[in-house]
Amino acid sequence: MRKVKITKLDLFYYSFPAIFTSFAGIPLYIYAPEYYNANYGVSLSYLGLSLLALRAIDAVQDPLIGVLSDKYSRYRYSIIFFTSIVLVISFSVLFQPDISNAKIWFFIAMLIATSSYSIVTINLNTYGGLWTQDKKQQIKITTSRESFSLIGLLIAVSIPAILMSKMNSSDTFLIMGIILFILMCFSMISLRIWCKRNPAYDNNTKSYNFDIKFIRTLSAETRYFFKIYFVSMLASAIPSVLVIFFIKYILDATSYTGLFLFLYFISGAIGMIFWYHFSNKLGKEKAWAYSMLVATMSFVWAFFLREGDLVQYAIICAISGIAFSADLSIPPSILADKIHKQHLEKNATFWFGILAFLAKLSLGVSSAVVMLILEKAGLQSSSLNGDETLLLLSFLYSIVPCAIKLVSYAMINHSIRISKEI
Repeated sequence: MRKVKITKLDLFYYSFPAIFTSFAGIPLYIYAPEYYNANYGVSLSYLGLSLLALRAIDAVQDPLIGVLSDKYSRYRYSIIFFTSIVLVISFSVLFQPDISNAKIWFFIAMLIATSSYSIVTINLNTYGGLWTQDKKQQIKITTSRESFSLIGLLIAVSIPAILMSKMNSSDTFLIMGIILFILMCFSMISLRIWCKRNPAYDNNTKSYNFDIKFIRTLSAETRYFFKIYFVSMLASAIPSVLVIFFIKYILDATSYTGLFLFLYFISGAIGMIFWYHFSNKLGKEKAWAYSMLVATMSFVWAFFLREGDLVQYAIICAISGIAFSADLSIPPSILADKIHKQHLEKNATFWFGILAFLAKLSLGVSSAVVMLILEKAGLQSSSLNGDETLLLLSFLYSIVPCAIKLVSYAMINHSIRISKEI
């Protein structure tokens, strides 16, 4: 096992770029669909199908990103740097559309932005996954990175909440684009320092030879892990897609959207500390399983909320935020362990690409399905909605994700039992 001394300063340099990536990610996946629906009249069905189509592209794209990044691993920093520039530009373009071609603009800008986002995050995660083979150190790395990621999320949800009360949404996202550029500059400096302090462990350009057959060698245990991850993320993705709609139509509290999201992510940041210690004490899989139960028990309550139930919803945001932080920190660490256990370091970026794809696939599937259902049910952005439509929205937002989360809980417990028997 490779012994690596990981200092707090090194963790800082490595983790800081996660602020930049998460700051870009939240508007893409949460704000952009509602922004185009409310401001440019783009239908929910078109937005949902577009997001699903983008995930279909990811099915090919993300593993390919992994393959090419592994092949040209000695240029990994340069890949991250130049792609980050593309991400900033496409982000800014997305929120300043050509009104006459809003539908096409949304799809193309989202395609470039999400593709850039994938390249940056997959390669950043690979740096962390290859840093050390020590399991306890791995959970420390992922916890640190995802904690910084949550800081980016907090900034991303706070700025719209502050600025939209003083200016229109278009100007708000223009300012966010400027902030994103500043974060990118500091992030690239930070990552460069980390690279200088920690030589890359995956410079395999000369010897690299990709063979699709190596996928068949993946253990059944690891394949099952990917299935668990997808189901769990699907349960988390549905509320992410619907949160803006739930706050707007069920709680009638649009002005509190930023506050609720801030509470959710700040709780997640606190939860990182909890799950780090819990993982070391009980094991990563068992800690992940407990987080699924916490998420289910806290979130089912949302189905019974109505207009004005702001305190109750704030409590739900806090508890579910703590639970969700486990989905961010634990699975990448588990995957890193499996990569080292099966000696898959040479193709590490490919596997992190698969993980990234599954996370985005969950968002795409959930977006397409729930938005189509809500449009068929008659959800309107500019008029009053009937009781049945609102009841359906609450059901999709809370009960459906809880049911799916219980499925993932059963799956991971099955995995734990099988591991003990082997």
